[in-house]
Amino acid sequence: MASNDYIGPYQILNQLGVGTFATVFRALDPRAYRLVALKVLHPHLSNDEQVVARFQQEGRVLQTLRHESIVPVLDTGMAHSRLYLVMELVEGSTLAEALRHEGRYDFSMMLRLLRPVCEALDYCHQQGVIHL
Repeated sequence: MASNDYIGPYQILNQLGVGTFATVFRALDPRAYRLVALKVLHPHLSNDEQVVARFQQEGRVLQTLRHESIVPVLDTGMAHSRLYLVMELVEGSTLAEALRHEGRYDFSMMLRLLRPVCEALDYCHQQGVIHL
């Protein structure tokens, strides 16, 4: 997808990353005039009923979760036979980038980084959500 392409009302600005099931783009939500992360299911997977059901379930579940360490889902939908999730855009570097730049973290820094992840997973489990 190129800049100025749209998925539903969301204008694609640039690609942020690619995973097994979806591509994530930085996009503009023109209704709220804010930048968002737009996760779009790969086109070749849109005919796989299990993958589609899992993607839709992910969107429904994430919309119910409220935790400071979980990025909120703002919207879900389908446009041009493409399923998507819209999430709050969180700017920053990845762990891999930080490790390349700063080198190996000591134990106390790793605890500071992992604590919010563990707290978010604990919250999900308390809500009946199992993260695989």
